[in-house]
This record gives sequence, C-alpha cells and structure tokens, in this order.
Amino acid sequence: MNKKKNLTIAISLITTIILASVAVVTAWRLKQISLEETKPTVPEKPQAQEAELPCSLTFTVASPTPTPTPTGTPTPTNTPTPTPTPTNTPTPTPTPTNTGTPTPTPTGTLTPTPTP
Repeated sequence: MNKKKNLTIAISLITTIILASVAVVTAWRLKQISLEETKPTVPEKPQAQEAELPCSLTFTVASPTPTPTPTGTPTPTNTPTPTPTPTNTPTPTPTPTNTGTPTPTPTGTLTPTPTP
C-alpha cells in the first residue's frame, strides 16, 4: 500500500513540474511579444529573409544554316472545267390492270358401288 502511495505522489509531482514549465515558458514568450514595438500602419518585416541569388536564364537554339536552292518559275496549269452530265428523266411505269378471277370448276362426285 505504501508503494502505491509513493508512486501516485511521484507521478503527480512530475506532472506538476511539466505543467509549471509550460506555463513559465508561455509567460516568458508572451512578455517578449508584448515588448516588441509595432506600428499599426507599417507591416512587419519577416525575421528571416532569403539571400538574393543572381539568376540568369539563357537559351541557345541551334539551327542549320539554310542553303539557297534554285526555284523554277511557276507555269500556269489548265484546270478542267466541269461539263454538265445528262440526267435520265424517269419514264412512267404501266399501272397494273385487274384480270378476271378464276372461278372454281365443278368436279365429279363419287358414288359408292357395291363390292361382291
């Protein structure tokens, strides 16, 4: 039982020391911030600035030197003119005419004959 009490007290002391350290560091930082002079109309300069490095960018495009080539004089060419093509005119098709309908022809009737 005694060991359990001692462990609880030790953990409480360590936690208290950590929290007190955080409080002291926070108060010290707030004090530093409050002592800095600031003007409401002038923006604040950044504390760390990057050094300006000389920067230059050059491009070299290599192209072959053109060689002169002889060119001929253009000659006019005849362009064919469209000629009208004859169009076929439709011819009337004959209309079908009714032909007579076939009438059924009577067929003979069979009569039974006695067999001996």
